[in-house]
This record gives sequence, C-alpha cells and structure tokens, in this order.
Amino acid sequence: MTPQRSSPADFQKENESLRARIVELEREIEEMRHRLSEEQSASEALRSGQVDAIVDRSGGGALLLRAAQAALRESEERYRTIVTTTDEGIWTADANMVTTFANERVASMLDYTVPEMIGRSAEDFLAPSARAEARRGFERRRQGVAERREMELLRKDGTTLWASVNASPVMGSDGTFAGSLVMGTDITEKRRLEEARRSTEERFARVFEASPIPIAITTSNGDILEVNGRSTEFSGYSRAELVGHNAEDLGLWADPADRQRLVDVMSADGRAIGFEATFRRKSGETRDVLLSMESIALRDVGEPVRILMFIDVTDRKRTEQQLRDAVGLLRESEERIGFTLRSANVGIWDMDFGTGAAQWSEILEAQYGLQPGTFAGTFEAFVERIHPDDRSLVRAAVENVLKSGGDFSVEHRAIRPDGTVHTMNNIGHVSLGEHGAARAVGISIDITDKRRLEEQFRQSQKMEAVGRLAGGVAHDFNNLLTVMFGYGEVLLQGLEPGPLREAAEEVQRAGERAATLTRQLLAFSRRQTLIPEVLDLGEVVNGLSNLVERLIGEEIKVKVVVPPNLGRVKADRGQMEQVVMNLAVNARDAMPKGGSLILELANVELDGAFAYTHAEVEAGSYVLLAISDTGTGMDAETQKRIFEPFFTTKEAGKGTGLGLSTVHGIVHQSGGEIGVYSEPGRGTTFKIYLPRVAGDAAVRRPSSGVRPALRAGFETILVVEDEAAIRQLTNLILQKAGYTVLLAEGPADAEQISGSHAGPIHLLLTDVVMPGVRGPELAERLLRQRPDLLVLYMSGYTDDAIAHHGLLEAGVEFLQKPFTPLGLTNKVREVLGSSKS
Repeated sequence: MTPQRSSPADFQKENESLRARIVELEREIEEMRHRLSEEQSASEALRSGQVDAIVDRSGGGALLLRAAQAALRESEERYRTIVTTTDEGIWTADANMVTTFANERVASMLDYTVPEMIGRSAEDFLAPSARAEARRGFERRRQGVAERREMELLRKDGTTLWASVNASPVMGSDGTFAGSLVMGTDITEKRRLEEARRSTEERFARVFEASPIPIAITTSNGDILEVNGRSTEFSGYSRAELVGHNAEDLGLWADPADRQRLVDVMSADGRAIGFEATFRRKSGETRDVLLSMESIALRDVGEPVRILMFIDVTDRKRTEQQLRDAVGLLRESEERIGFTLRSANVGIWDMDFGTGAAQWSEILEAQYGLQPGTFAGTFEAFVERIHPDDRSLVRAAVENVLKSGGDFSVEHRAIRPDGTVHTMNNIGHVSLGEHGAARAVGISIDITDKRRLEEQFRQSQKMEAVGRLAGGVAHDFNNLLTVMFGYGEVLLQGLEPGPLREAAEEVQRAGERAATLTRQLLAFSRRQTLIPEVLDLGEVVNGLSNLVERLIGEEIKVKVVVPPNLGRVKADRGQMEQVVMNLAVNARDAMPKGGSLILELANVELDGAFAYTHAEVEAGSYVLLAISDTGTGMDAETQKRIFEPFFTTKEAGKGTGLGLSTVHGIVHQSGGEIGVYSEPGRGTTFKIYLPRVAGDAAVRRPSSGVRPALRAGFETILVVEDEAAIRQLTNLILQKAGYTVLLAEGPADAEQISGSHAGPIHLLLTDVVMPGVRGPELAERLLRQRPDLLVLYMSGYTDDAIAHHGLLEAGVEFLQKPFTPLGLTNKVREVLGSSKS
C-alpha cells in the first residue's frame, strides 16, 4: 500500500513543530550538561572534604549526582528517539559546511549510511547545479537567516532527487555561528506530478487556443473567465471586452429564453449536448449555433466552471430549409434536414410499389394518430387510413403518376383511430427503375389547421360583406324612418281620436319595429353606437336573473354562478343585457319540455394557441360568460351558420334570424369573442370572452322614471343635412320649439352661411356622412370662425371620424337616427343647457 502523503502546508507545519522541539531539547540537554558539570565538581569537593553538602537551589534538598546523571541520559535518549524516528531527513554541518550529524531518514534518502555522511562536506550531497546557491544560502545562515526552499540533492549513485529543505543557523554557547541545521522532505514525486500537470495545462492551453471551434470558460452565472481566439472572431468582441463580463449583459443571447432553457438543462442533467440557440454578434447579426456545455472543477477556482463549445449552424439550417422542397434527395439528406422536418411537423414516407413495402417516419405515424412502430408497412395499409370518400381520389392520383413517373401532390382526409378527421397534403416524387419498377418518396403535411383558418377567413369575409351591406341599408333606412317618425308625430298632433288617429298610431308602431330591426342590423354589422363603461358582469347577470326566469318560464331552472374577485370588463351595459336576454330566449326555444339554464362567469387566461385558432382574439386576461342549456343541441353544419344574419332553424314567421347575429356583432364590437359548443341531444353552450380591464365598476344612476319634457328654446341653430326630407323635418320641429334655424344642404352652404350670418350661431347640428366633407371636418372649420360654437352630430350609424369601432369618444355629442321630435328637441336642449346666450 502506498503511504498517504501530506500536503505541502502539512509538511511545513510539521517541520516548524519539529524544529521547535529540537531547539527545546538542545536547550534542555545543554542545561543538563551544565548541571552535570557542576555536580561533578561538587562530587569531587565532597570526596576531598572541601564541602560538607550541596543543596539544590530549586528544590532546597541535597543534590544527588546519580539522579542528575540519569536525568541527562533520559533527556538525550528522548532527543535521539525524535531525531532518528522522524520522517524528516535531518543533518547538521559545522561552520565549514562539514557534516556533523545525520539521521537515518536523510541517509536513506541519499542512499548513504549515517557514518558515511559524517565528516563529508555538505556539498557532496547537492546536485552540481544547486551548490553555488547552497553556498550563498550558507553565508546567509552565518547572518542568522533561516530559509525554506526546494533543492536538488545528489544520491550516492549519482542520481538526483528533489527535497523541500528548511535550513536554520546553529549558534554556539558563546553566541557565535556554529553551523547549520537542515531538515528535508523528499518531494520528487510531487514535483513529477506538478510537472505533468503543468505539461497537461500547457497542452490544453495550446489546444484551447488552436481549436477551430469557439470555446469559452464561464462561471455558473455566465461570467466569462476565458475565451479562445475563435470565440473573439465569431462574436466580434475582443478578449478584453469578453473576459470578466457576463454573457447576458453583453447581449450575446439573442433570445433570453434560450439561456433559461440551457440553465434548466444544466440544472437537471449537469451537462448539455447538441443544444440549439441563437447568439448575437457585436454587429447585431444573429447566428444559429449548436452548443455543448460541461461542468468541471479547476484547482485554482473555488467552484466548478463550465466549458462551452459551439459551432455555427446558420448556413446549415438555411440549407436544410431549402432542401425541404427537394424531396427527390430526401434519403441522401435525411440526417441534415431531420431537425427541420421535425420542427415543421413534416412526415416522411418511402414506398416501393414493386414489393408493396412502405416505410413511415414517426412524425407521419403521429399525424395519422398511430403509435410509433405500429404502421403495417404497405400501400394498402396506408389507403385504410384514408377517409372512404377520398380513397378513389388518392388511388387515381398515384396510378396516374406511376405510368410515367414524376411529381405529384394530393390532398385527402384521414381518419385517426379516435375517430377524428384530419386533412393531409401528400407531396411525392415517383421514379421508375428497371423493368418499370416504381418507387416513390415524399412528405406528408397535416394542413387541418390551415384549412380551418382559411374557412374562418372566408367566413369572416362573408360576414364582413354582409355586414357592410346591412350597415349601409340600415343607415339609409334610418333616414327614411326619421322622416316617417317626424311627420307621423306631426300628424298625430293634428288628429282627433278616431279611425284616422288609430291608423297613424299603427304606422308609428310599425316604424318602431322597423327601427328595432335596423338596430339589429347595425349591431350585426358592428356599426352601432356603444357607450362603454367599466362593468361588473356578475352584477349585470345577477340583475337580469329574475327577468330571465319570468321570460323563459317555470319549467326551466335557472342557475347563476358568479365567483368572488371576478374581473371587470368595458362594455355597453344595455348591449350586454341584450346579449344575455337573446341567448336566454334562444335556450328557451331549444328546451320546449323544460330543462336547465346555467349562466356561469369566470376569470380565464387565453394563450397563444387559442388566439391562433381565433383570429380576432389576442392572448391575455379575459372574463368568460358561459350560457349553457340542456336542450336539443345542434349538429356541426348548423353551428357553422348560426351567426349568419337571417339564418334560423325556427319555423317561418317565428324568428328573424337576427338574434344570434346581433349577439355576435355586439361581442366582437366590444373586443371579445363568442364560440358555440353543441351536440344533437346534448344541449348547447355559448362561451363569450371579454377582455379584462382595471378599475372599479361604474355605479348605475337610478332612473327617476319621469320622461324629460320638451322645453322651448330661443337660440340659433345651423342645420346641415344633405337629405332634403330630413332637413325640412328638422327645420319644422326646431322652429315649432322656438329656435331660429339656418338650413344648409351641405358643408359648402354651411361655411357660406356661417361666414355671412351677422348674429350668433349657438349650435351646429350636422349629419356625419355627407358628400365631400364629413361632419367632423366641417365642425373643425366652423370652430375656427366661431370658437364658442356647440356641436351635435346625427347619423344612421357612427363614422370613424367620431367613433372607433363603434365606441363613442368622450365629450362628443351624438344623436342616433331615427329620432322622434321629442328626442331631437330634448337632445338639443341638453347640449344647449350650458349656453348663457
């Protein structure tokens, strides 16, 4: 067994302790020799009768010569035992460097016997290269200097060894220099190991610097300790700019998520191999890299460091992307493009039509819902995975290309084992070998989501087109209704009770139903005017629960679930109430024999995956309103059309088909999303997501129940309206209310009248959408002439000039068409209420 060696620090500590003990023993022996000399003199005096007794000064008793001699021998024996048994080589030399003492350890180290060493010059035991320095050291010993150093010694056979030597001066009893005490430890093996380590470190340093790939040494926190030349070349930073700085602070990580993923991998596995990341150079250019990292311990560093090596794969990845379309070279390029294919979820197949054998990649098996390694491996097994209605299409495409070879592409539906249907696009190349043997290789892409998004886009375009038409029709219809309401009111004021008055009232009621229809069209087309406020949707739904119960009847049980700390939304309270009521009525019609209706609210977080499949929604925090019934439910085809205007499953005359399209428009105009989940016979759930907002819900002002009375006015009003019928009706109503009215057919007339009218103009009442200049632009021009002018807009729908997506800007006064005479005069009076003219 090889004895365990102490460290250099342990050797030094033991040497110092041994030296102190030897000095103490020498002092003790010298004292004993002195006392022995005194005792021998005393004994001689006793024998000659010169003295009667000798008294020990310290003990006060008679000093016995034998006891003193025994003590001296004991002390010398202890000294000899320590010197001869220690692991340290010890020898002494006199003032002329002649060896006067050597212990067995030093004699063994030098292959001498102790007697052979005594009397020889100390230089005989030193390697020639060490003698000059030893002589200089001996002279320093004469000056009282003790030293510790490493020295090359010479064995008897001429070989050398290295020793760690402690040399101390020895002084005589008279205080003069008497020689040198040397204690040494054999460190030849230690020196060999250190030399090997230095050699290894030098080789590592040369390899580190000469490496053709970038290498960096960092701490676990990313502080850079060292880099090689290739690292500086790759990064664009100098060594001074890298060493001592943190990789994250320098912005070397183009995507901080890459760094966090690497930290997670190192924490879990202690190493990273083949890790992909993106680095940013000093110039700002980003490069894709494939890196490996290992944790190692260094002697001079307190904690393990990390060795990071990487290669630039940017060009390789670019090549892989280009090779994706070159399916004819797929087999030769499989390893290079494997990562790209996995990232793009592209499956690979290879079919030999001569043998009927087929091979599928694991990705392709996953696309068809199969477990890895379970594909039967034939063309017919592939056909079995295809939807029955598409099998003939696929067979025809394959048979056609097998005749002459070449490229082909075919889309088909595939049925997974769980019954779900996915749309696949297979792209391949057929090559014809000897004797007409055909082989095809290709890729398969799951395009289900792509087709779904395309369908959603087409549906969105169709809804938008219908919405624009509906909005335009509603706008024009509102102008007509305004005239009908206005003159109908005039007729009613002049008719006595009787058949004619009843007929006029019936016309008014029909007009009100028509106005309701136009409001629904505006809601569907997202062109209605909303007055949003911060709402507690739970309070809105709870407030409607009693009304809903009365509306849908006793046979349907209503349950409302509102969690604590429900988030707030920003929406029009009245429109949200209409949404709830419309869906409740829809649920009632789906449960003719009774059932359950659940209105449930919750805070939810929508992630990127949800936003990806719902084009009008962004990921974030939402409030969910789910309205579920236990009714008849709907099939998939019905669900695709339920939000279309005028589509209804009810009998003729029992529905306009605008209820759900109105709900759809209100939700989307409020920045939300609505979806339906239903199966025939299993009920229906509508899920409405509205963005969560900060702030407290608005407090509803209690209504007095008293309708504002018409108050007369005296101010001057400039009316700008391009529809002659509405212009004349407005003039009639306002003049009857006492106002002075200036009529303008359009913006140009309005500017001329404003510039020429000598008196004040208190209010501008203008339509929003007019040929040429729009109402807001006209108001801006007139306000330059008359800064005190008040403005009231009117329109059949709101325009982007005064509304963003139907949300009216704060401080803008607006009158929605159609309006009644009372509605017009009350709104005018409200706007002019602060006027002091």
